[in-house]
Amino acid sequence: MIWIQYVIFGIGVGAIFALLAAGIVLVYRSSGVLNFAHASMAMVCAYVNFDLIERAHLPVGVALLGAVAFGALLGMAAHRLVFVPVARTSQVVKLLASFGLAGVLQGGAGLVWRRPNHPNSFGHSLFPIGRGIHLAGASIPWQRVGLATVGIAVALGLAALVRYTEFGIQIRALAQNPLAARLAGVDDRKVERRTWAIAGATAALAGVLIVPFGALTPLALSGFQLKALAAALVGGFVSLPAALAGGLGLGIAQEVLVGAPAPLNGLRAALAAALVIALLLLRVERFFVSQQEARALEGDERLTTRATSRLSLGLPSRWVGGFAVAAGTALTLTGFWAFVATRTLVYALLGLSLVVLTGWAGQVSLMPGTFAGVGACLAWILGTRFGYPLPLVLPLAALATIPVCALVGMAALRLRPLYLAVATVALAGLFEDTVFKQHWFANGGNAMTVTRPEWLRGDHAFAIASIVVVATVFAATAAFGRTRTGRALRMTRDNERAAAAGGVNPVKYRLLAFAISAALGGLAGALLAYLLGTFSSAAFSFLVLSLAAFGLATVGGLRAPLGALVGAFAFVFLTEIFRRSGSVSDWQSVLVGAGIILVLAFTPDGLVGLGHDGLGRLRRLVRRRTEPEPAIEVEVAGGT
Repeated sequence: MIWIQYVIFGIGVGAIFALLAAGIVLVYRSSGVLNFAHASMAMVCAYVNFDLIERAHLPVGVALLGAVAFGALLGMAAHRLVFVPVARTSQVVKLLASFGLAGVLQGGAGLVWRRPNHPNSFGHSLFPIGRGIHLAGASIPWQRVGLATVGIAVALGLAALVRYTEFGIQIRALAQNPLAARLAGVDDRKVERRTWAIAGATAALAGVLIVPFGALTPLALSGFQLKALAAALVGGFVSLPAALAGGLGLGIAQEVLVGAPAPLNGLRAALAAALVIALLLLRVERFFVSQQEARALEGDERLTTRATSRLSLGLPSRWVGGFAVAAGTALTLTGFWAFVATRTLVYALLGLSLVVLTGWAGQVSLMPGTFAGVGACLAWILGTRFGYPLPLVLPLAALATIPVCALVGMAALRLRPLYLAVATVALAGLFEDTVFKQHWFANGGNAMTVTRPEWLRGDHAFAIASIVVVATVFAATAAFGRTRTGRALRMTRDNERAAAAGGVNPVKYRLLAFAISAALGGLAGALLAYLLGTFSSAAFSFLVLSLAAFGLATVGGLRAPLGALVGAFAFVFLTEIFRRSGSVSDWQSVLVGAGIILVLAFTPDGLVGLGHDGLGRLRRLVRRRTEPEPAIEVEVAGGT
């Protein structure tokens, strides 16, 4: 009975999903943080467990206790260093900070544990793998039985903790009415700290239990994050019993699909992403979250609520002049640095797509790399398979990406910003597991080749052509930002109700922002395809390009086009600095993640905002020193 074996295997894997989901739910209920770094925390703890066994030669059980203790400390450190500084911001900002934390943890693990793979011997398992039980003709290893038993038991224990203990009552009180809970004497920071410790410990347990089934790498558990989010979303991110049921159901469905005939077995990879999108569109949280709790958790959903400096969009003529200087400079560079400069322009174009969408319209999309991937694949289809010339391929790739964006835009009309951000992550995964694996669109995930025309074969010639394209786009975007439509976009971001009262249709401008962002992303992807010559869809995955694009735009400054250019320059420059170290991707993850956290916590306008404020202070200082002091008239009493 092979199906019984699949079901029991699914219960084991689903228990891990439920265990991770329980930690996500606890943190969300206590501090309003939807932690996307939860699986990364589990991965780091798995590395610690491995070293305790291999290097410290501790018994498996003792090493597990050490890894769980480390997970608790890691959870408290993440809370204090990352999320306390953004405690007064919106849920969206906290979600983005968790993406930064995930980058720091993944890159840091790659730098500390440099070996690409750690072999996982049977001695690393708490339960025997070679022996098991026989049920209805199926052989079930004790490891799978133990996985299911421990995962379910801990998840149920956490549910009982929240429901029946004083600590659980405090968590629920903070979720329902934080102000009233504080007035009643609940120490919110203490409750949050304990909750993060419990979540870190459960993440460590999940990581140690699941790692013996595969090689240990910094990205080994990244696929579990979306599945844990899907399980948590079954309960609206607040119900632990529903998260347990969601995790078990997802695990069983995933394993059963392994034995299903084609093409049903191909749905296994996209199952979690499709479930997240379906649950979000069905608004499943309505069945678990009261209106009062929803208001307490939601707060202000804008990307930033701080009073930030007024950043200049830049005159179109200045953009043209600046890029003209860049073109002259590119002619003096070597071929390698001309290639690097062109790559900087492509990343700046990708960052500009987020300036329009997130910085101006206030809509958070975490799939700019997906739009770039669509543009690159369209460049391969149009340029290589159909033989269209490059001047025609670039605008067609940009325009053809807009219909792909329609799905995201329609979702934006129904979802509040936090859920929209989660939906874009799921959509990015869905594209990677479906569209980017099709032979007719992305050559089945294999290498694709796009050849430049003869007059652009050299790196200098292509750099000049790219400067012309990017300069035109930046100048046009700056001019667009000064129009009535551009001002309406920013008005919708700042106060949607006031914008509607002033005659601005928020729905119209949201869709327009998504369309412009998709076109810019598609154009960037097509340019990158011609720059690289040979590429695959893996280069445009969420972890490779989308987070990098969002990170550089955030660090540079999301509200100004100059921020996209500054962020791209900093990102590419740091990449080249660490390229010789042999761990450039790890350094990229650490620096981009740390940059996202610091910017969101201390300077919402990024490097451009810091420079703008610094220049303002310098001008005021110079003005005070150069202006003559006013004369003081002294009136003498009784004078003539």
